[in-house]
Amino acid sequence: MGIGDRDYMRSKDQAGAGWSRVKKNGFFQQGPLSGSPVVLICTICIFVFIIQYVIGFGWVTTMGGQKYPLGATSKWLLLQEGQVWTLVTYIFVHGDFYHLLFNLILIWFVGRILVQLLGNKHFVGVFLLSGVLGALLHILTTDIDAALVGASAGGFGILIATAAIIPNQVFNVLLFFFIPIRCRLKYLALGFVFIEIVFFIIDRAVGQGIYIPMISGVAHAAHLGGGLAGFIYVR
Repeated sequence: MGIGDRDYMRSKDQAGAGWSRVKKNGFFQQGPLSGSPVVLICTICIFVFIIQYVIGFGWVTTMGGQKYPLGATSKWLLLQEGQVWTLVTYIFVHGDFYHLLFNLILIWFVGRILVQLLGNKHFVGVFLLSGVLGALLHILTTDIDAALVGASAGGFGILIATAAIIPNQVFNVLLFFFIPIRCRLKYLALGFVFIEIVFFIIDRAVGQGIYIPMISGVAHAAHLGGGLAGFIYVR
């Protein structure tokens, strides 16, 4: 029996050693999942989606007759209108059901681990900083004034931050949601970063004249910015 198998050497924290061992009162506490910001974030995203897509409330019509969901951000809204709060509100707005579903899966499974590692307050810091920096990087690197929505930048920040803390942790992952593989978290994170860099380069090289599935219309710079923010935060 190895030393890691002995009872007194095992951490009570499922994700390993964390930054904070102090339990605090209120919402931001180390405790049951019901008090976790992961639950709150997922709940807000679902609630906003139901209001906008099921009830049909919360849409804005532009001068050109196009509609975008209320809470989204864009170059015009940020740089011309000065609506800086949209750098946060856009995180909780999504484009369609599958966009919402993918982000919720990432936040739910990886976020619960990061909460145990950092504590609730630091988790919220990683998530929001990743969302804001991701939006800024996207807006500064795109020539298209299209609405930006989604929590994927925050999700990438969570993933990279977790991989920076426990890089050698082995996970069972469903690649493309149906191919089971086992890999270390650092390789999973690096794989996502590599794909996003390649997709970003292709998207910028091809331009907007040709539509490429999974590449065109996706804010790859926001994903990379979110991942960078998550790495910087934990370092």
